[in-house]
Amino acid sequence: MGRFVSLVVAALLGLSAGATATPIPLDPDPLERGIALAGPAVYRLDVTVDIAALDHAGGRLQLSPEAGRVTTTGTAFGIAAGGWLAAADHVVGGRGEAAAISAYQQHLREEGRPASREAARSWVAIQDAEPAGVRIVSRSIAQSDEGTAWEPTVAARKPGTDLALLRISRRGAPALDLRDARTRGTPVSVLSYRGDAGAPTALVARRGALGRTGTAPSTRPPGALRTIVEAEIDRGDSGAPVVDADGRVRGMVVALNRGGGGTIEPAARIRALLGDRATPGEATLSAAWRAGLADLWALDFPAAGRAMTRIIDLSPDHAGAVSYTH
Repeated sequence: MGRFVSLVVAALLGLSAGATATPIPLDPDPLERGIALAGPAVYRLDVTVDIAALDHAGGRLQLSPEAGRVTTTGTAFGIAAGGWLAAADHVVGGRGEAAAISAYQQHLREEGRPASREAARSWVAIQDAEPAGVRIVSRSIAQSDEGTAWEPTVAARKPGTDLALLRISRRGAPALDLRDARTRGTPVSVLSYRGDAGAPTALVARRGALGRTGTAPSTRPPGALRTIVEAEIDRGDSGAPVVDADGRVRGMVVALNRGGGGTIEPAARIRALLGDRATPGEATLSAAWRAGLADLWALDFPAAGRAMTRIIDLSPDHAGAVSYTH
């Protein structure tokens, strides 16, 4: 299952991604522990749309059907048993900056003009261009290129936030606990499926810390609080969960921060979006995964093996348990 399994196995052994294969048997690095706990509940989200035009500072640019057909990628993650996922609404709706950049780049190619990604990104930024007349073609949730893909339904959106609630029909879909605290300096990891649509599916983890909480001129609604995550954040990270050393979600990345890092929607807003549809948190499957990892880190391999077998019984395509048993 590519880099996802490599990352999970590294975390199981107490390794940093890319480190040499020398296990640290008893005390994995705390953030690697959090990555291993959270990873199986994180997904890649691909959204394909048809964009009729780009509204920009100088007017409206009509697009051909070929130029307007784009696919953008983000991240989603489980927040409650039963296949309930959180994602960034601008990705779900196919109306984010990435969609505008891809459409304009394809328009440049049609015009026979230089069509680098940077040139398209610069035009979109300068012109403040936004997709118009967006029609959803498809949405897809997956964790690997070879495994199952699910078609999510959009269950809810929250005006004034960049949050969307999705649901997939997956037996034993893992979910993560939500933790409201946003204490500045808390070590965290950002887990995302960064990359262009069509690229190999790979979960990427980057270390960082929670930064300040406050408001910015672009805050919607005006005066709403946002928290900075001080980590390597780039376009394509929208929807990524920000998890602590216990694998609990402190928030979701929704935008770049001009001063570096990214801004997050806090866990409390994610919980509010779920409402009374389900009980947020790990539930049976993720609690079993947590217990199985504890056995593994304690070097109780028979108990860990039994735990992983039970997890696969609950969720046959659970990425972490499958990687351990194979």
